[in-house]
Amino acid sequence: MRERGLDIFKLKLIAFTGTAMLFAAWSGIIPSSLQWLRILLGFLGSVSIPVISLVLSEAIKHTRSVTLYMVRLLVMAVLCAFPYFMIYHDPSSGFRFSDYLSGPFTVFYCVGILLIYNKLPYKWLKTGSVFMFVLISVFIGIEFAPVSVIMAYIVFIYSSEKERKFRDFNIILFSVAIGVVGGLFLFFGGTKLYNIDLVSLVSLSGCALAVPLLRLYSGSDNSFENKAVRFIAKYSFYFAYLMLTVGLALLKYYVIASNASA
Repeated sequence: MRERGLDIFKLKLIAFTGTAMLFAAWSGIIPSSLQWLRILLGFLGSVSIPVISLVLSEAIKHTRSVTLYMVRLLVMAVLCAFPYFMIYHDPSSGFRFSDYLSGPFTVFYCVGILLIYNKLPYKWLKTGSVFMFVLISVFIGIEFAPVSVIMAYIVFIYSSEKERKFRDFNIILFSVAIGVVGGLFLFFGGTKLYNIDLVSLVSLSGCALAVPLLRLYSGSDNSFENKAVRFIAKYSFYFAYLMLTVGLALLKYYVIASNASA
């Protein structure tokens, strides 16, 4: 009998759709004159951040080899690095390591710090590691840091069935705080806080929209019975993300080239 609710495959579909929205919102493909559309897509696409956090949390607990999982993520991060740079940055600009850190590197980073969190023996060490790794994520320029990293901690720490109400509360509370704090900085004339774009930060308050989706998680991987289909379902999103990144990089290059020749 099939489980009701959303399995990991369906959650990955939702996360991929949200990621595509985030790409569209902040890659520069949509003109700045349509800022409202960019903010709307960023707000709706932010659903992907808590959903991905749930997917990686489940992977840490249930994957056969976390080491191989991290290797796959690192390989993906390397493959996506240059296309990701082409999407968000000018090729003529100077080299910055953070400009090449795409979504797979964010997941890789989050998996690593959550494994460390799990192995630390004392609560004060765990709490200290959270603050330290959140600050490091901002310093090195992890994608959508610190929001992406804090969401990963929230979902992982409050993953048991008894603690899920705290998970949902903290996601909503943090999302509201993002909107209020980012909105205040924008109101008083700021556009950036360190290397964080405040407009995109405010749009990430849409993470709260993911709470009903997380509650619908059925606890299963996917509902496919055929082994070949299950294998494809498990690994297809790596390929899909790579194709999305490369496709958008080529599209942006084409748009820039067309504008230059016009």
